[in-house]
Amino acid sequence: MEYSITPENRRKSIYLLSGLLILVVIMAYFLINFLYTGNSIRTEKETIELGAIIPLTGTSADAGEFITRGLSLALDDLKDSDFNYRLIYEDSQYDPKIAVDALNKLIGVDNIKFVTDYASSITLALAPIAEKNKILLIDPASQADTITHAGDYIFRTQTNTMQEAEFFSKFITKKIGNSRIALLAVNTDYGQSVIEDYSKKIKEFGGQVGLIQKFDAKTTDFRTFLTKASEDKSNYILIAGNAKHSAPIIVQTKELGLDFGFFATSTSVERAEFLSMAGEAGEGIIYAYPYDSSSKDKAQQYYSKKYNQKYNSTNEMISANAYDVLMLINFCAEKTKSTDQTKIKNCLYTVKDYDGASGVISFDKNGDVEKPMIIKTVRNGKFVKVQ
Repeated sequence: MEYSITPENRRKSIYLLSGLLILVVIMAYFLINFLYTGNSIRTEKETIELGAIIPLTGTSADAGEFITRGLSLALDDLKDSDFNYRLIYEDSQYDPKIAVDALNKLIGVDNIKFVTDYASSITLALAPIAEKNKILLIDPASQADTITHAGDYIFRTQTNTMQEAEFFSKFITKKIGNSRIALLAVNTDYGQSVIEDYSKKIKEFGGQVGLIQKFDAKTTDFRTFLTKASEDKSNYILIAGNAKHSAPIIVQTKELGLDFGFFATSTSVERAEFLSMAGEAGEGIIYAYPYDSSSKDKAQQYYSKKYNQKYNSTNEMISANAYDVLMLINFCAEKTKSTDQTKIKNCLYTVKDYDGASGVISFDKNGDVEKPMIIKTVRNGKFVKVQ
């Protein structure tokens, strides 16, 4: 039987070949998709939401701005991550009560499982709630020693006050010899931790501790303390607060005609406000710092360059610490292939020698980190490394 190629047969052949071609394309699509994702159907990336309870207004708004910048830079670098990220900001106003309300809102309304914050008193207020609800809290700035045992879900990318006091007290006592040093600290959990640790370590290294006093975070007039410190025969003062505290302390010392040598904790000096407020009076203040902006480490250099390009200024430690908060969450999310906060928490405890923007990070069994300290001062209107 002969088979003739008629127009109708030709159309049937074309339809058949077209159908086979479409089938091959569809099968190829699903095969490629399976090979790349391990699934027959590609799924959307999961989203990790981070609640940031930080001071956006008030006396510590500058710290909130640093944290915001660090998190923003991290978001830029996570665009190609296996996960999407969303930040929800809450203004703590540097007030533990407001911060607690913010956390409860983030848990109850936003269903947040990851949180970052600022200030030791706030971290300690949030920790019990975070523990109860299994919320992973990673702080970039809080230093009070009591945070060390605040809970299994509590971490920080900042050093604690005992680490700093151990390092800096040795330098201070060698510098001041037999002279007395007064301690002036902000009246917070951080300030109390500074007083306890520095008093202990300065005495252990053979130094003499004079007048000790705490002040409210909103204090601007320190003349009474300065007069009392002079009467107490103190020759030096250690300041523990922020730049808006240390600058007027130094300026008012000059106005009173007093002569003290000044030391400061790592949170107390390195802000642009200090240079503008203190002026020439701020020259020579010496402070400890757990971050070396001149480091040759590639991760630190990368971050510093990225920060400078976006904000046209030199970064400080808090923004770098905040950047590392989000990058570490992503590191463990990708490692565990999960958005589950408990799995990510367990992963964080295994992090050793992570090359971060703020330095090399290893978490201990309490979620604390240890970082190398340096000594810095103000010279010719700039923050410079001493040793």
